[in-house]
Amino acid sequence: DTQTYLSLFIRDVSVREEIEFALRESETRYLKTLDAIPDNIFVKDKNSRLIWANKALLDYVGKPLHELEGALDIDYVDAEYVAKYAEQDKKVIEKGEAVFISEEPMKRHDGTVRLFSTAKTPIFDKNGEVVMLVGISRDITDRKNMEAGLRKALEKERELAKLKSGFVSTVSHEFRTPLAVIMSSASMVIDYFDKLSPERRITKLNTIKAQVFRLTRLMDDILLFNRADEVGLPFHPKFHDANALVFSIIEEIRASFASNVSIEFTPQNNCAIQYLDGDLLR
Repeated sequence: DTQTYLSLFIRDVSVREEIEFALRESETRYLKTLDAIPDNIFVKDKNSRLIWANKALLDYVGKPLHELEGALDIDYVDAEYVAKYAEQDKKVIEKGEAVFISEEPMKRHDGTVRLFSTAKTPIFDKNGEVVMLVGISRDITDRKNMEAGLRKALEKERELAKLKSGFVSTVSHEFRTPLAVIMSSASMVIDYFDKLSPERRITKLNTIKAQVFRLTRLMDDILLFNRADEVGLPFHPKFHDANALVFSIIEEIRASFASNVSIEFTPQNNCAIQYLDGDLLR
């Protein structure tokens, strides 16, 4: 007699399902982690077509992932950058070498351009063939701007240091000259007091007085400039004969430097009575 048999195989797949569920959960957590990273992260296949991108990159290009899956750079990247990006991808995929670009521009969907540093790394299969590339781009625009600001500030500090050095040198010279005149005149009066005529003594004493006045003016000028750096220069204008004032300043300079300085002053138009601050003009 022909008998019919029914074979029933029962396999417990609960463990496999738990493993698959755990893998799916792990993948979800992994993708959520990548989405939380502020850097632009993307994955391309060996034909440079986009497989996946994190939220930061999607927000930057202004498109959802389902519109970009399988897209080439030319589909969502500004045309002027496509050739450069393709050359980088080619090196990673064909040569299997990681590429690092320290600085490159990338245009945002709103038209603004930011600077990024980008690393592109090949992903190999078990046979050693490149199957994908992973890229990470970090926005360095703010850092570059800060570096530029720091360089500018450093240059300004160097310039100020140079100006300060020159100022100190000039002031030192300006003080040394009248002090030398005072010392010379005082020594002559002391050493040759009895031999000098009263008129000659008065002349030497007046020279000392003039040089002391010059030192006082110089110190006042230094204090004035220092106050200008801190709170600004005081401005007290009055009506002056500008020609006479300038001539008096020139005479002071000539008296200070003797014959070492030649100054020519020619007023133009009517410069006589002017409303100005004599101290600031000096």
